[in-house]
Amino acid sequence: MKNLFVLVFFAVTLVSCSSVEQHRTAIEEVSTMWTEMTPKVEEMVQNCTELNTAWGAMADMVTPVSKDMDEVVVNEVEALNMEYKDNAESVSAMMEEMTSYVASMKEKGAVVQTMVDGLAAGKIEGDVLAMTAEAKTMMEEATMKMEEWTVKMGEYSAAATQMASKMMPVDEEATEASEM
Repeated sequence: MKNLFVLVFFAVTLVSCSSVEQHRTAIEEVSTMWTEMTPKVEEMVQNCTELNTAWGAMADMVTPVSKDMDEVVVNEVEALNMEYKDNAESVSAMMEEMTSYVASMKEKGAVVQTMVDGLAAGKIEGDVLAMTAEAKTMMEEATMKMEEWTVKMGEYSAAATQMASKMMPVDEEATEASEM
């Protein structure tokens, strides 16, 4: 009976270890993807934070409409102010999207770390296939989001530069001097 117990224990241990080992490649792949993507996403969030700050700083440059303005000037100022507002709100919304996405990445990152730790310990709780599949899906999604955010960041950065030059107050004396 004692030999049977030892044999069963050995068999269970062997199956348990091989169960973890069969997921080694998938877990290591996910861990590597995660390790490479996380700093890229964090850098993107930092860049977006800086862009959002730049757009916020331009709020002081918004020209208020006054009664003594010509109707054409009022229309131009209102259009410029609306363009500023739309862009600033879009950058802010993108910042919120990134922040939310990073929070969900951190949650999933804890799962990835649990799998890595479980691999090292020789025992992983839960459905490893599902966990690795979810993590891979999130990394694929992060790659697509990074591409999308990179394009948007470029557009909003260019718009910020254009907007800043449009919003700069014109020195009338300098304009008159250049016309002479």
